[in-house]
Amino acid sequence: MSDEFMNCLNEYCHTFKRKAETYNSYLREIQIAESWAGEDISSFDRSMATEYKEYLLSSGLRATTISKKMRVLSAFFSYLESKKVVSDNPFFQIATGETCLNYDPDTIEKDELNIEQALTNIYDSGHYDIYIFAMIVYRLGCKQEDLSKLRIPDDVEFDGKRYSLVLHNYPPFQFSRRIILPLDMTELFARYIQAIPPGYLFLTRNGTPFNRHQLIWALKKYGGITYRALRLHAQVNLLKNGVSPDDVSYAAGTSGRWTKRYVSVAKELGKSIAD
Repeated sequence: MSDEFMNCLNEYCHTFKRKAETYNSYLREIQIAESWAGEDISSFDRSMATEYKEYLLSSGLRATTISKKMRVLSAFFSYLESKKVVSDNPFFQIATGETCLNYDPDTIEKDELNIEQALTNIYDSGHYDIYIFAMIVYRLGCKQEDLSKLRIPDDVEFDGKRYSLVLHNYPPFQFSRRIILPLDMTELFARYIQAIPPGYLFLTRNGTPFNRHQLIWALKKYGGITYRALRLHAQVNLLKNGVSPDDVSYAAGTSGRWTKRYVSVAKELGKSIAD
């Protein structure tokens, strides 16, 4: 690995406070890929990344193991892309395939009804914390990882009309982001934060920060829908309602490439997309 890439790996782990084991894991996966290719990792393009995945599949490794390897490399290249060290991430979405482009518009509209019903069921069950968490994901497309870090009062702002949340740096961003909650959530959110003590905004019953499992459990129990569906619908709905792809990407905490994929889905729904 080149000195430039090595410096970026050190910087990446330092910026996002990765543990030593994580650094070693990233370094190991890069070295394994370089050993297979017989070339520096910087020479990888989309074709080589695909061939590398095929090699891993033929070696008898479990699909979950291969997926983890691809995600490690993709995460590192996403950082390199954000720093303009590389112009493209050759490992982008190789681990998960190209499924979202095949999302049928009719399926999206049908799923939306299921999502609305699931959210209503969660609210009626009295799980208000899960409901608000899910609503933020559904309305803005935010990542669970971002929301779980929120603390009150430090990361919650109110301008007299709307609440804003300060989401801390998380890949692909290296800076904190401020997102504004929809106006119709103001009253419910105000009641929620008044009822909880200072500390993490979303806590499990064990007193630990919220994680995706609570949301997945509730969505499955009360509506048979997925966390991924919430985020997909959020971004498609924002796009079809005229929000620019850059603003959608900013709120959701995703790279612009992800958002561009949802633009095509939103266009299929017959809506105009902002430039």
